[in-house]
Amino acid sequence: MRVLVTGSSGFIGRAVVANLAGLGYEAIGVDRHPKDIPGLASQMRGDLTDAGWRAEILENLVASSDGVINLAGLLGTAELLSEIGNAIEANITAAVDLMLMCRHHDKPMVQISPGNSSWLSVYPITKICAERLALALGQDAGLKVSIVRAMNVYGPWQKHAPVKKYIPNLIRWAFLGQPAEIYGNGEQMMDVIWVGDVAAILVRALEWARIRTPGTPTVFEAGSGIPLRVNTVADLVWRAVSSAAIMPKIHVPMRPGEPIESRTVADPSTLYPLGLLPRDLRPFWDGLRETVAWYRSHPEILNLPEHPAAGEH
Repeated sequence: MRVLVTGSSGFIGRAVVANLAGLGYEAIGVDRHPKDIPGLASQMRGDLTDAGWRAEILENLVASSDGVINLAGLLGTAELLSEIGNAIEANITAAVDLMLMCRHHDKPMVQISPGNSSWLSVYPITKICAERLALALGQDAGLKVSIVRAMNVYGPWQKHAPVKKYIPNLIRWAFLGQPAEIYGNGEQMMDVIWVGDVAAILVRALEWARIRTPGTPTVFEAGSGIPLRVNTVADLVWRAVSSAAIMPKIHVPMRPGEPIESRTVADPSTLYPLGLLPRDLRPFWDGLRETVAWYRSHPEILNLPEHPAAGEH
């Protein structure tokens, strides 16, 4: 099976490519900034926001593949308020063009989507719009599609900037011995999931879409269903880095579009058709310790000094 992965050089893309290669699939990558990713059979530089490129190049890639996992998109929170047009082009228009290509060539596809669907933030709004359009095309227009709603994904290769991701920033602050910047009161509930588990779900979701009868799109929620408070996650990170119990915190205003004391938690029963139970997912503490060890060996990813130790606490 030859699988086209858009966004193949990204944080989740790397894990998807590794999963595909481990299963013996041929992974073909497309990325705006291609990198040397182990497991890729080939990779092409391409920007899905370029309509001409989509029509001339992406169409051929889809036609020659056996399935597509679409991870491409424009990330961000408050910064996307000044780039709404670009976000619409990347997260909606390009995604829909890809869906139509898959439908035309009768190729199964997976569309990744966020878990925080109720937030009034540009990224989830645009990605949920693409999700709904995929479901419409799947239900009424013959697209073979699965949706994977990824909760708060963490693991190796996740950057802390320029888009500010929560867990790598917590780890960075802990290594530097600095207080964590916590949005709001830190009582928001989050569902954290290991990137390797998300990759496995995405690949299984593609296999599911391939064998399903057209007209039956399926949504899978990639998460354990175990809610953790943001404050609790911060303390666990601090403990994983330094063995201390409580992380010092600075509470800052919520970012635009993010509700106070939100709850973003998966329904893991949606994963049962894929043969996955909550116990099959990596426990957060185990994944966190492995992630901390990986960043300690790759300090440049978090812009840390070489061979970082825990900060002075």
